[in-house]
Amino acid sequence: MGTSGGPDASPSLAPSSGHYVPLTPFRICDTRSPGSGIPATQCNSGPAPTGPIGAGTPRPVQVAGVPGSGVPAEPGVSAVVVNVTAIGPSAGTVLTLYPDGGAKSNTSNLNPAAGTVVANLVEVAVGSDGKIDVLNGVGTTNLALDVEGYVSTTASGTAGLYNPTAPTRICDTRIGRGIAPNQCNGSGTVSRPITPSTPLTFNVGSSGSPVPSTGVSAVVFNLTAIAPTANTVLTAYPGGGAKPTASNVNLVAGAVVPNRVIVPVPHDCNATCTVTIYNSAGSVNVAVDIDGWFTDAEGIQTTGSLFSAVTPSRLCDTRYGNSDDLGCAKAAITAQGTLNILVAGLAGIPAMGGATQPLAVVINVTAVAPTAPTYVTVYSSDLGSAPNASDLNAPAGHTTTNLVVVQVGADGRINLFNDAGSVNLIVDVLGYYSLS
Repeated sequence: MGTSGGPDASPSLAPSSGHYVPLTPFRICDTRSPGSGIPATQCNSGPAPTGPIGAGTPRPVQVAGVPGSGVPAEPGVSAVVVNVTAIGPSAGTVLTLYPDGGAKSNTSNLNPAAGTVVANLVEVAVGSDGKIDVLNGVGTTNLALDVEGYVSTTASGTAGLYNPTAPTRICDTRIGRGIAPNQCNGSGTVSRPITPSTPLTFNVGSSGSPVPSTGVSAVVFNLTAIAPTANTVLTAYPGGGAKPTASNVNLVAGAVVPNRVIVPVPHDCNATCTVTIYNSAGSVNVAVDIDGWFTDAEGIQTTGSLFSAVTPSRLCDTRYGNSDDLGCAKAAITAQGTLNILVAGLAGIPAMGGATQPLAVVINVTAVAPTAPTYVTVYSSDLGSAPNASDLNAPAGHTTTNLVVVQVGADGRINLFNDAGSVNLIVDVLGYYSLS
């Protein structure tokens, strides 16, 4: 599977900070023919370009002002969070999302193999026309886009401020093999895989979670689906709410697949802020690693950071190295090894020490052809060792991507830990969170 080329650190998008507004997931685009559970959208009916996306020509998709989505029309929407699912590409390919009308950057968001169904979360700046572009590298592919929230530059007050945390595993439906007792495995006594008839609802403020019990509008976590008994789809949504027509993880029987999710929690949930995960077929275990949370409008929690999108750019690719970042050498990361790279002051991210220094960065991480099945954990350089969490689960020989929202260390750096074998890593920068 190919990926985009070497490092590119020439961002041109002017940062515009804003508050995050979480939404119940809404399918804003589906290129497959409508019917049989597939809704009619701008991407499969109407005057706009419809049907599978071909190679080399960007497909514009309206994201602002679409009825039912919850995203208002421009102006005031600087970025959107969308879950992107590539469906049955005709060849191994690379998909890249960027603001409509902007230059295509040397980055990637998904690297699906031919015939697969692969999803990834993307936080992407919006063009002045309220659209984003989707570029497919090779062959043709169908696509589904589920909008999960947007960044507002006109909002004010205490809502939508992001508070990053160290990755913390708060839910794991498995038992044994060193898995800690938690709310999702009967305090370590019983495995509780999810079936279609038994959705999992868990408290995001429990099991040692860093999320407070009040003043929270949404949570950010990595959802890892583990070895389902059948091909399936997982959907995460606010606890107690209706299941939306959307998806977060698509995987085949026996696979282990992660994806980042940003999920609203019920208003005024107090000590029981819950999220529900639905599994469409068979049974599947899951692990949930919290990365951070957003404030609500109640004013109980008043601290946090604002998001600024940057022009997507490639910060590090260990296949080639990057002389602009001395941490990014031309060398695969070996088993139990750590890639330590500078992010502050590079690729459109402010340097440390100023009023806009980054508290967290939004990056797309790609693991390229590991020599053994492995997982990768991304974390702040302030932590002495990798936490008990994961961001990517990569089979041997495959290319795997995932969005990561990670705290920045006091030295402006982040770490990427590889568990087994050796693997090359690619880091593409999409934006950052700062206090102003």
